[in-house]
Amino acid sequence: MDSQEYLNQISAQSTALKSGGSIKKQNTGLTGFLKSKYFLLGAIAVGAFVLLAIVGAILGSNKHDIKSDIERLKLHLDATSEVINEYQPNVKSSILRSHSASLNSVLANTSSQLNNYMVEKYQKKDSKPNKNLTEEAKTNQDALETELFEAKINGKLDRIYAHKMAYEIVLLNTEETNIYNSTKDKALQDILSESYDSLEKLYNDFNDFSETK
Repeated sequence: MDSQEYLNQISAQSTALKSGGSIKKQNTGLTGFLKSKYFLLGAIAVGAFVLLAIVGAILGSNKHDIKSDIERLKLHLDATSEVINEYQPNVKSSILRSHSASLNSVLANTSSQLNNYMVEKYQKKDSKPNKNLTEEAKTNQDALETELFEAKINGKLDRIYAHKMAYEIVLLNTEETNIYNSTKDKALQDILSESYDSLEKLYNDFNDFSETK
């Protein structure tokens, strides 16, 4: 191979490398697009939309159905009153019977106020609550009655009755607090606040009850 042919070969290889270099320039162009302000603005917009959708879903899932919450609370109040009416006469301690009567009075008063509130608020007099809520309340009531019945036949009614009523007060106060914090309706808040305070005062009477006193 003479010097001219050698130079021609070198020139051909150089041309091939330059040709390959044009592909790299095309890739560099794509990278440039990814770094452009239009792409970045679009990415930010999409990210913001996704974030708002997630926040909206979270807020929506945590939103309370106030009407259902009130119905659930009223059913709980009424169910507890029924249990009290059934087992209070069998309680031996006169002090415990007195506390029980006070509790029953608070439950009945709160239930009546909630009923009046719902009639005025939702314009539905004597409307039947949701079937699922009714079944839930009945299930809980049956469980409570079963425990008290077993306590009665085992001669432990007073102690178990006091314990259970204290527990029901905690549950009712929790329901009232959740509704109170989920509404801005002053009338409803006043009903819940009055009931909460009354129940809270009675809690210690049941929780601290002792048959030896």
